[in-house]
Amino acid sequence: MSIKYGIAAFGESTFLGFTQNVDDHTVPNIVAGLPRDLTVKVENKAIASTTIDAQFQPIPGPLVPARIAENRSPIAIVNFGINDAWQGTDVTAFRTKLAAVVDSIRRAGKRVFLQTPNAIAATHYADGTALKNGISPVERLSEMAAAVNYVAGLYGLDCDGNGPRDIPLSDGIFHPTDAGYATAGTSLRNVVVSVGALADATYRVQAALIYIATLCRAPDVVGLNYWVTELAAGRLSFDNGSLAAAFLATPLVQTIYPDSASNSQFVTAIYVNVLGRQPEQDGLTYWTTRLANGESRAMVITEIVDTTYSYAENGGKLSYGLASQRLLLNRLSVGLAYGWIFAKTAYDTYPSGLFATVTDDPATVHPVTNTF
Repeated sequence: MSIKYGIAAFGESTFLGFTQNVDDHTVPNIVAGLPRDLTVKVENKAIASTTIDAQFQPIPGPLVPARIAENRSPIAIVNFGINDAWQGTDVTAFRTKLAAVVDSIRRAGKRVFLQTPNAIAATHYADGTALKNGISPVERLSEMAAAVNYVAGLYGLDCDGNGPRDIPLSDGIFHPTDAGYATAGTSLRNVVVSVGALADATYRVQAALIYIATLCRAPDVVGLNYWVTELAAGRLSFDNGSLAAAFLATPLVQTIYPDSASNSQFVTAIYVNVLGRQPEQDGLTYWTTRLANGESRAMVITEIVDTTYSYAENGGKLSYGLASQRLLLNRLSVGLAYGWIFAKTAYDTYPSGLFATVTDDPATVHPVTNTF
């Protein structure tokens, strides 16, 4: 695929970087040294706290699911706890809200990794008191770290530690130095790499996209796992069209796209599945001409998917092209949640299935995934 996704990051200023300069802080350090064919960018939707966010809304709040769903990365890293500890949040309330955030991220089709909070050096809470219910901010942060691990166990998630991370601080309260951010990033990166999450996510995205293109449905877990295994073993490839060719060779797909179907009928069907609309005349002419000149239907599927998936990143600016990209990414989120994160076995159908109410608006993702 011409544009790779990165890792979505959800967290506080101790996670994003106190100066908000993401080029120098935690998130880039998490991906530093990773194979560049797997990830080339990070998308950050940092949120100030699970307790209160003056810029947006308390979490969980009505804006959060849509903001999560608009992020295209299938891997998410989450770090909360510092602000909650400093504000004296009740640990049970924090644990409940963190679980809600994690659940929302999973329902956007993302594999979640939790990071335990960094150490805190604050001697007083945000309101100036030294103790709340006899507990200092430092002690409360230890409770928050335990809550993070509890949520990790609740959902079976990978987590990078058991307690607050003792790293150098720049302000004597809780914001790390650049070296501290690097240390925090390395600890989580080691977890992500050790479980092979990036390669696995790449294959799952590729397989789910071909499900959408050929069948316009969310993948079931058995089928998705089969195609991921074939990709991981090197027997199939998204980029060379062999994955799409294998789909086209299956009896089910052959009934939908028989050899007798004209090139125009074929291209139109793929446009509807991938872009959610009838082809414009120039597009129809372009793709049918390529087919007439000997291009395989598998490569046409692959290139239409790849072009749509990467439309804005490759400089596309037409409103209908951007809308088609958002639709494909929203269908992908639903598909990954269904077949990967929640491992559903039942076959989805279209037009009466999961994609029926999914539009180019990311707010349409969670109403569907909240049903399973």
